[in-house]
Formats: sequence, structure tokens, C-alpha cells
Amino acid sequence: MDKKEYMKKWKEKNKEHIREYNKKWTKKNPEKKYQYDKKWRENNLKKIREYRQKPEVKEKRKEYDRRWRGKNKEEIKDKQKKYRKSGWGKKKIREWKKKNPEKVKKWLKNWVRNNPEKVRKYKKRWKGKNEEKIREYRKKNKKRMKEYHKRHYQKYKEAIDKKNKEWAKNNPEKVKEYNKKYRDKNETKIKKRNWFNKNRIRMIKQQREYVKKRRLNDRGFNIMRRLRINFWIALKHYTKTGKIMSSKKYGVNYKAIIEHLKPFPKDLKNYQIHHIKPLHTFNFVNPDGSTNLKEVQRAWMPKNHKLVTIKEHKEIHKRK
Repeated sequence: MDKKEYMKKWKEKNKEHIREYNKKWTKKNPEKKYQYDKKWRENNLKKIREYRQKPEVKEKRKEYDRRWRGKNKEEIKDKQKKYRKSGWGKKKIREWKKKNPEKVKKWLKNWVRNNPEKVRKYKKRWKGKNEEKIREYRKKNKKRMKEYHKRHYQKYKEAIDKKNKEWAKNNPEKVKEYNKKYRDKNETKIKKRNWFNKNRIRMIKQQREYVKKRRLNDRGFNIMRRLRINFWIALKHYTKTGKIMSSKKYGVNYKAIIEHLKPFPKDLKNYQIHHIKPLHTFNFVNPDGSTNLKEVQRAWMPKNHKLVTIKEHKEIHKRK
């Protein structure tokens, strides 16, 4: 018999004895074992790659990795924490995030959905540490915050209302305290509101009569009224937030428009205000969802307004 055949048969008969001997030797000589494995891998890279590409080997490797991770969860967590805290690990993580921003976004979305309690705790901690920063940011960006809150409420109106109702039911004492504080601070407002609610119908009638009389006698007031109504409707139709601020903050000057439209015709009832460049041609919404103030100012420039008869106005819209 050849030596190779003899050795194969001998190894098959003495498998257990060989394994026990190898275990004892590796415990006594870990450095030698590491160096021996390293050299063998360097000399046999092609064999290793070909072996790992086999489908049977891949399945076995996956099963082994799952079992190993299930047994060593705590060790893996400790290693990950040490790696993230180390300077070298932080640099690698930053580089990976820069190269893969889409993967990071997907991972964050999934993590937030699966861990709502952790997210709440993190937000509470961050707000407690950064109260001054939040106040300064809100003071500097009041307009932006109003627009954001309005958009957020419009999107999630039903969910927000449900949460508020549930919170009020579960916290009646806090609701009473809040109401008392509000009443103490705003006594005059509450009195005016109550008086208006009692005399609402009478006040509305008086206001309507006043507006009718003034529109007939004062042509400037008539056009001012039309401009304000048209501006409110346009922002509601062409923007996501609608009209939130005053016309001055948007950069609209009604008085300049009225002076441009002068002299007024005698039969003002038969005339309408026409935008020379139509409103639908402007881009009133920014990519972040806020209103584009520059486009609003361009659309409501005095030169873009013109008085036209009702018939002419209808014909112009039919052409478009």
C-alpha cells in the first residue's frame, strides 16, 4: 500500500483521537496556530474563494452565523459599542454614511417605526438638554414654524385630534390648571369673545350693512375689498399653507395697486380685476412646501393688474 492510502485509512479510524490532540495543542500554542493558519490562507486564497462560492457552503455558513449570533448577542453588542466609541470606528462610520445616504435613510425609517418608545425617550432627553437652543431657533424662525405646524396639522389632522382627546380624558387635572392660567392671562379676550357670541347675529348684520354702504360710496374701499378676497382665495388655491401672514409680510401693497388702477370707471359694478400674467403661470410653492414670497410679489405687482369688463374677462378666460 502507498503511504497516502495508509494515512487516509489511519485518519478515518482515529478521527476522535486526532481532534482531541489538536484541541490540546491549540490551547498550549495559540500563537503558532494563528501563524500557521495565516500562512495557509495566504497560500490557498483561490481554493478558499472557490469553496465559499459553492451554494451548499453558503447555506451552511448562513446557518452557522445565525446560531453564533443567537448565542453571543451580548458579546456582539459590547464589541459594537466599543467600535462606535473608538476614534477609528467613528471615522469609518462617517465615511460609510457619506457614501451611502439612501441606505442610511431607509435604515433610520425602519428603526423609528420599530422603536417608538426609544425615539420618545431620546427626544425628551435632547429637549431637556437643549431648551435654550430651541427657544432661540423659534424666535428667529417664527414664520417658518407657523407654516410647518399648519402643514403638519393638515396632513395628520385626524391622528392629532385623537391624541389630544385621549390626553384630555387621561389628564383632567392638567386641563383644568391650563384653563385657569389661560383665563387669568386673557380675561379681556374672554369677555370680548363671550359678548360677541351673545350678540353675534346683530354684529354680523351691522357689519354687512356698513360694508354695503361703503362699497357704494367709496370706490377705493370697494377695490380694496375685492383685492383682499382675491388674494386670500388665490393663496388657498395655489399654496399648501394658504394665507398665514398679513399682506405686508407677503410684500403686497394694496394702495399702490389702487393708484395704478385709477381713474375708476363710473359703472364699477360691470368691471373686474384682471391679472395680465395669469396666476397659474407662477410657482408659488418652494420645494420644501413653504410659500415662495418672490413669486407672490411678482404676481401682485401693480403693473400686473388691470380693470376689465365682465364680458372681456370671460372671453380672456375662454381663450386660455
